[in-house]
Amino acid sequence: TLLLTALLTSCATTSKNSITKIEGKSHTGKSISINLNKNKTTVAVFMSAYCPCSKSHTKIIKNLNEKYKDIKFVGIHSNYNERKNKAMEYFKNENFGFPVIHDKESTLAKKLGALKTPHVFVFNNKGEVIYNGSVTDSANAKTAKIQHLDIALNDISKGRQPTIPQKKTLGCYIALKED
Repeated sequence: TLLLTALLTSCATTSKNSITKIEGKSHTGKSISINLNKNKTTVAVFMSAYCPCSKSHTKIIKNLNEKYKDIKFVGIHSNYNERKNKAMEYFKNENFGFPVIHDKESTLAKKLGALKTPHVFVFNNKGEVIYNGSVTDSANAKTAKIQHLDIALNDISKGRQPTIPQKKTLGCYIALKED
């Protein structure tokens, strides 16, 4: 019951929050700042270098980044318990085609209410969350039957709000750094 309450509170809070920037440093130390007001739509994907669920969705996320050229993508790595060197190597080798922020203090994950990897937040140009949830209907992308993020981005690219603005996030829990 406590976990369910936390999940519902996190989602309700997130849907009412708006932010103007997503910023931080990459694993290589490069500063990244994405002004949400400058992009029609921004996709923030919480990812992991270790989680098999997150890793199984890599190809889908890369393909969506290629398919929706007018939508800005950013990756966020918030797992406090993952070794930075291993994560750096993973994100460099995968070459996502978009920046990946190393959220070493879990600040972005806490602010947005990210729970698992992969966990997606899609923002409009006002910084409001218009989609929150999973990439697909499965923790393992190979067994997925429904492409939730693709459906949401297709709606957005046609000038519509996502028909389903929220889906349950499936994957590995993010190991947040304690305050």
